[in-house]
Amino acid sequence: MNFASRLAADGIEVALEAGRPVAIPEDAAALAGLVERAAADGARLVPVGLGGKLPWLRPDVLAYDPEAALLVSTRKLDQVVSYVPGDGTLTAQAGAPMELLARTVAEGGHRLTPDVALPAASTLGGVVAGSVSGLDRLQRGPVRHHVLGARAVQADGSEARSGGRLVKNVTGYDLHRLWTGSRGTLGVLTEISLRLFPAPELELCLEARFDSPALALGAAHALRDLPLAPVALRVEGDGDAGAQLHLFLAGLERQVRADAERSAAALSSSSAAAPTLLEGAAARETWARLRDADGGGQACLRLTCLPSRAADALATAETYFRARGARLHARSQPWIASLDLELLPEADGAAGAAARVDVDCALDLAERLAPAEVRVTPLATSLEVHSALASGATTSRAQVWMRALRSELDPAGTFASSLYPYPTREPLPA
Repeated sequence: MNFASRLAADGIEVALEAGRPVAIPEDAAALAGLVERAAADGARLVPVGLGGKLPWLRPDVLAYDPEAALLVSTRKLDQVVSYVPGDGTLTAQAGAPMELLARTVAEGGHRLTPDVALPAASTLGGVVAGSVSGLDRLQRGPVRHHVLGARAVQADGSEARSGGRLVKNVTGYDLHRLWTGSRGTLGVLTEISLRLFPAPELELCLEARFDSPALALGAAHALRDLPLAPVALRVEGDGDAGAQLHLFLAGLERQVRADAERSAAALSSSSAAAPTLLEGAAARETWARLRDADGGGQACLRLTCLPSRAADALATAETYFRARGARLHARSQPWIASLDLELLPEADGAAGAAARVDVDCALDLAERLAPAEVRVTPLATSLEVHSALASGATTSRAQVWMRALRSELDPAGTFASSLYPYPTREPLPA
């Protein structure tokens, strides 16, 4: 009898989802007991929320033998623990959906960040463990900047706490910064506290069309010369169908309208047509559509580089994939130089049907882009591609520290991952 079967025999809920057993503890105490038991039995665990981010955050999980690893879901830890409007903070259990949290704080005049794609299918714990930033990262920064504190079950079943629930109470070592982005390899998050932002007086969106993504990226780069602080700047399109630029502005009404006027004048000189101004509900609908497009699992690779090199990086990738019988649809946040690439077949369909990102393709593209200091990160691709790019990357000082921490915090490998290995002890950076 395997570990999952033994848990089920003892009355712990274990569901079969997509052919994989998933343990679903009732509360944090049951979760801690499950982890302690796994450590004693030598079982391997993989923490998840609703499991939607596994294909790109933990593709190694999908290749695991169910006998070797058990998914453990926090979906029943879904309560809002504390919302303090006066302090602008929220504390919730890790399995709480982001949509629920956003509605909760909206009633008190706040906005939740990150504003991630498909919030109804995304849990707070999954977002923090995956360090998943939303469309609002440009103005509000990455997830780790907003985590005030957290609780987690460690590999031996004990609970660890870091930070606090209020801004004024955040003291001590920032262990919650380590858990942010750990992808479930340092423990299971059970409770997280976030800082919030006040709801804006006015929200606007400027929409401009261009003949190509390169022209749209050029216009986005030119906007940097203006005194703007947009919530988001997004470029989307491909070389055949043209591209769209969306500039989202929010804040005090007087400032937002002044910023919109300056931006519209700058965009009119370079876009194919005069930019369209969307306000209020129309702006929010456009925001939600673009935000949720990032959660569809279509993008295969992400390019990250200096903002000034984004257009050249995209041009290199377009030329490369065109030669392989496919064209690229790009979604970019150019001011933070993030380009997500989706492969589209050519019109005849024959050549495009064979176009895909395999190991040789990913490594070849990474090598071509390396001289321009462009980093290639896999998204919705195979485990082989993830492993090849991870093993081919230069080991940084941060990676050495992270591996040492994993070895210390989880010596038995309860949360071990084949993609993020526990190597023999490397010397720590001086």
